[in-house]
Amino acid sequence: MEAALDALRSRFPNQIVVGFEALWDVPPAREPQIDLGPTNSTLEQVLARIRRETPKYMIELLRGSLVHVHPAHDTADPAGLLDLRLREFFLPPDDCVSQQLLNMDKCMVFSYTPELSRYLCKHQMAWDQAQAKGLFWCGR
Repeated sequence: MEAALDALRSRFPNQIVVGFEALWDVPPAREPQIDLGPTNSTLEQVLARIRRETPKYMIELLRGSLVHVHPAHDTADPAGLLDLRLREFFLPPDDCVSQQLLNMDKCMVFSYTPELSRYLCKHQMAWDQAQAKGLFWCGR
């Protein structure tokens, strides 16, 4: 699939953006080559060829320029983290990144990604309740 997406980006440079959620499969020793068809094929025709050759993936063309590729049946993101919309994001200095990642499970009030922290805190609280370990305060 990755080789096909690379060829797709090469054929339609500056026209598309590809969002790719890969399966957690062991990559093949040799990536199969997918024929994208004649060079004058439209984007829809090329996507139709890739769809036929890779039934394990869904390929959708959204808003005319975003190609959304994701597993057809399973997901590499069962928690749905890739679907979180981050409205706030701060890019910390390099030395703060590791500290932030180490403390993601502590329901911090300050976070470089508040939506992600709230999501993780909510799920941590639910898991703790299910395990009868008590409650955590989430801060928001």
